[in-house]
Amino acid sequence: MTTGTFYNTTAENGLDLTLYKSKALAQDAKVLNFMLQNADQKFTICEIFDRLLAEQIIHEHTPRTSICRSLNTLMKEGKVSKLQEKRMGCYGRPNFLWRIQSI
Repeated sequence: MTTGTFYNTTAENGLDLTLYKSKALAQDAKVLNFMLQNADQKFTICEIFDRLLAEQIIHEHTPRTSICRSLNTLMKEGKVSKLQEKRMGCYGRPNFLWRIQSI
């Protein structure tokens, strides 16, 4: 994992910014580890969130959008792929599927 991505939309600085960047990097690692452990499967963002929550890997207050951010970061790093295939998501709309990038 390289640097991770924290989008500083609230103009944080100092120790807060360092903490938020660290949390983003740690979450990227959690999502990547989950995807590696389930390399033979494809998931929607909601499915990843629900599994991480059920396995107590993330906190219940973790925003689903943070899982999306992690997946996009990992995709830019070439570690996961966003597929064109969709499955019904948690809000009653089709969601794209994600999988670990072929090694």
